[in-house]
Amino acid sequence: MEFIIAPVIIIVILVLLGVPFSTIAFGIWVVLLSLSALSELFFAFSFLLLLFTKRKPATLLRLEKGKKAGLFAVYEIDEKEHRNTFPTDAVLENKLYAKHISQKDGVNVQVLRLFSRYLVFDNVTLLVIFLGLPAFLIMTVAMLAGVL
Repeated sequence: MEFIIAPVIIIVILVLLGVPFSTIAFGIWVVLLSLSALSELFFAFSFLLLLFTKRKPATLLRLEKGKKAGLFAVYEIDEKEHRNTFPTDAVLENKLYAKHISQKDGVNVQVLRLFSRYLVFDNVTLLVIFLGLPAFLIMTVAMLAGVL
């Protein structure tokens, strides 16, 4: 909610101070372009991390709620529990995890781990990276080209 109210208050103050609307619109465009570019860098970095991962057998144990938001898949790898790197939401949970969680003994799956650390990249993480990377690239290029 604060992400909506704060910009509205700032825009109202700028209008009351007499800042031209074109300058306000340009400022909004710069902020949105910056957010899009930062998101693109995040997905590009995540993709680069994938290049250094190795396949590892794991068992999907459960989904647990994150501290702030989202649901994380918990896997057992080498007799230790590790959470998925990216959270999922309720829609993806029902589509991607439901059939696995309904089984009692857990499901053996393949996950990717990074070096000796267990940054777990499962199919949901791969889906997010492979959809997010081109989506934000297209959005950033379109904003720079003046389409958006």
